[in-house]
Amino acid sequence: MNREIKRLMARRQPLAAPRPAPPVARKRPPARQYLREVRAELSRVVWPTRRELVSYAGIVLLTLVVLTAIVFGLDTLFVQLASLVFGK
Repeated sequence: MNREIKRLMARRQPLAAPRPAPPVARKRPPARQYLREVRAELSRVVWPTRRELVSYAGIVLLTLVVLTAIVFGLDTLFVQLASLVFGK
């Protein structure tokens, strides 16, 4: 080995860090315990009121209608342009 190769190898060694040990697989909890924990978590959730839910649903539906209209308009425009360019 010549000096250049030794220098290159010396520079590369700090980059090669040892690999961490693979994570230890944890045992899955029993179904009953899992469902109990899910129920406990769901009891801590702050659920929206009916008024908020209706408001959010209305916003989603309005957004859906607007975006559908935009896509429909663009599609119609592109069909018209394609028929002008390529003919019928």
